Amino acid sequence: MDQAVLHWILGGGLLAVMGAIGWQARTVIHTTNRVSKLEAQVAASNVRQEVGAVHKRVDEMANTVAENSGQLKQINNTLGLIQAHLMGGAQ
Repeated sequence: MDQAVLHWILGGGLLAVMGAIGWQARTVIHTTNRVSKLEAQVAASNVRQEVGAVHKRVDEMANTVAENSGQLKQINNTLGLIQAHLMGGAQ
């Protein structure tokens, strides 16, 4: 193979590799910038207060469910007594 052709092939390969490296470097820089922006947004957000508000709401809902559960148990007991009375069990 002629040295000029070999030189041309190697030079083209080198240019392709250099182009790929440049593209990778731009991609890494772009990704790094995006991550930095996201980290800044997370740092600026007040996650602790938001999680606290959600926790408070979940606690309120749990209390409501517990109250409803107690009321349903009482209704069940009352209906059981009524049924027992109607069936003649409370004579």
